[in-house]
Amino acid sequence: MLFVRRFAYQGKRAEPLAAHEERPMRIEVPYGRATQAVDIDEARVSGVVSANEVDACDEAATLVRALASPLGSPPLTDFLAGADDAVVIVNDATRPTPTARVLKTILSDLVCVPRLSFVIATGTHRPPTAQELADIFGDSYDAVWERTTIHDCRNLDAMVSIGPDASGADIMIDRSVAEASRIVIVGSVEPHYFAGFTGGRKAILPGVASFETTERNHSNAMSPDARPMALDGNPVHEGMMKALEHMDTDRMFTIMTVPNRVSGLCGATAGDVRLAFRAAVERAKDVFSVEVPGEADVVVAVAAPPLDINLYQAHKALENSKVVLKDGGVIILVAECREG
Repeated sequence: MLFVRRFAYQGKRAEPLAAHEERPMRIEVPYGRATQAVDIDEARVSGVVSANEVDACDEAATLVRALASPLGSPPLTDFLAGADDAVVIVNDATRPTPTARVLKTILSDLVCVPRLSFVIATGTHRPPTAQELADIFGDSYDAVWERTTIHDCRNLDAMVSIGPDASGADIMIDRSVAEASRIVIVGSVEPHYFAGFTGGRKAILPGVASFETTERNHSNAMSPDARPMALDGNPVHEGMMKALEHMDTDRMFTIMTVPNRVSGLCGATAGDVRLAFRAAVERAKDVFSVEVPGEADVVVAVAAPPLDINLYQAHKALENSKVVLKDGGVIILVAECREG
């Protein structure tokens, strides 16, 4: 969410655009798990912008439909048939992925695999807390927590090389993923400020990659081609896809969800990691591609949960909002940053 304000600048002093009768306008701004009320003159507000409203969907039916028609892959039950082992990669608490609801739909298929495990794809983030683990797994927690490991990007003993990146250096990922006979990825797709979009290939790099591997990939974020909603020519995205090239994607099955503007989902895709990701990207564009009334002098960028957990995550709200800021304007970030 962001809202923009219009001022006429004279040097460093801001003055109203013109004399007028004030019309108070109240805006409820998300802050942490609550909201803060902001009273502002309506004439100074160019717009309050958030994700597009999309038609409500039956989440369970949407997931079932995606699983029944996987893209470029057999259905999940057939994909898992005969497998002695499988690993399920799920997101940590910094993503809005409805992991618990997805697992509730597919757990009966998963538990048929004799050696089933789960990996929390933390990337370079801290490990989830006990409460966050409970939130991630929901009703499936009791059935899966003893089978779950939390990726540690600095534990090189748990890593194995899957091949070189564009620089020739080894791409190191979690051994439990690299050596699994079946890999199931549960993720979500939304704009990312330098990878273009979250989801899909990010489950591998940075999700279960070593710190050094991720650091090399993320250094490409300095490129002007590393932008929100940009994939073609984006060196960060291309580096992530390079990691997939070193893996047998036929042993990977992905379930991608697309969040709506509140806390549910408005779409889901399943099947081949590349095809399901690209299909989810197109749905995400419907939700997150928003027309704005123009550039503004003041932009208030709001980082809503879970992106407000710290300044690093909240920075995404700045990147996604600065495109509507005039040169010399002011951007205000609203984020609880409860972890600093």
